[in-house]
Amino acid sequence: MSREEVQEKSLVFLLSSVVSWRHFIETLEHMSADGSKKNAMESLARIQAMLDFSQQTQFDEWIKDLRTVDNDRRISWTPKPASEKYEILNTQIADLRSMSRQDFFS
Repeated sequence: MSREEVQEKSLVFLLSSVVSWRHFIETLEHMSADGSKKNAMESLARIQAMLDFSQQTQFDEWIKDLRTVDNDRRISWTPKPASEKYEILNTQIADLRSMSRQDFFS
């Protein structure tokens, strides 16, 4: 298993134990090598950068459910082998690079 696959499975395991918005933000704030506090949105962006489209859709649904689900534990997204995602992620990156700044924020 590649380093990326181990990292992804670890993130899925960690985030799948999160059951509230507050817990989610606190988890994101401590996603650093030493567990020190950092910007939650930067952590979220790093997670989203490693997801392909179908995983991003699952992750978005999981985030939306945080506000409505009490103690029902759902998996945050389905891990995939890195080899299955390279082409999709490269396409997504190319699409983002081709967008103008105005398109991106509108």
